[in-house]
Amino acid sequence: MLNFKGIMLATLLVPAASAGAEFAFVTTTDYETGSSSVILFDGSWTTEIDAASIHSDAISRWFGGLVYVVNRENGDNIQILDPADGFSTLRQFSTGNGTNPQDIALVDEAKAYITLYDANHLLIMNPVTGAQLGTIDLSAFADGDGLCENSRLCVVGDYLFVTIQRVDRNYWWGPSGDSYVAVVDCETDALVDADPATPGVQAIRLQGTNPYSDIAYDAVSERLHVSCVGWWAVNDGGLEIINPATLASEGFLITEAAAGGDIFDFALSGGGKGYAVVANSSFFTELINFNPASGTKVAR
Repeated sequence: MLNFKGIMLATLLVPAASAGAEFAFVTTTDYETGSSSVILFDGSWTTEIDAASIHSDAISRWFGGLVYVVNRENGDNIQILDPADGFSTLRQFSTGNGTNPQDIALVDEAKAYITLYDANHLLIMNPVTGAQLGTIDLSAFADGDGLCENSRLCVVGDYLFVTIQRVDRNYWWGPSGDSYVAVVDCETDALVDADPATPGVQAIRLQGTNPYSDIAYDAVSERLHVSCVGWWAVNDGGLEIINPATLASEGFLITEAAAGGDIFDFALSGGGKGYAVVANSSFFTELINFNPASGTKVAR
């Protein structure tokens, strides 16, 4: 088992090839410096250590043959790596000092959305030129500390889905009331009303709070999933299901109580299996597999 206070690994499987092979791009950190590694999926499992220098707090995304690294707190920039040129930095753009970008979602090569954790708006950017194309106001979702904590992104069809954590920075970063998933029309860059029966423009209200993981689309079930951790080290959340057609939550696929702790990350396979990295109350992590149909843990 890995201690949560040790090295954190975030792996991104990309469908391109380095020298004709699929590979995984892995961001690594010791919380002081950041780096990355590459694992080839050509049968040799060759690993290239320190493929590119990145920020100590970073995640990565894949689009159009390039790796987009979001250098987050105190990094405040987007770093674009070219696998065809040894993962050299092709371009790097600032998101603004102190904005703390969290994620990037590209609609096409000339338009990307970026969440800013320390601001109440989404940034729209041209990832080729770095030009800022506009913003989308999310201030209506802010909680008592004045910020809404917009975090992870996923594009499904013409819609962009944005997790809104709403955590209280003045009280241990715990959840403050309801958490949401905001919906944006990628054609108009306007917020979509998920509940027309209620006055105003509503986001999708989650059953859980503090959506922490990636928000990911599963093509088999045609559903979005995100892990809501609630209060840390308390079994009060789970892996939540969101219907992108009805713009509504459908409850938990598996609860934290069934999984054995906070669900940090997850993956669903087409074979009816689920996998998750789960942290117990002592913040030690383990990898489990679970049955999505029954919502039960199968093995550690």
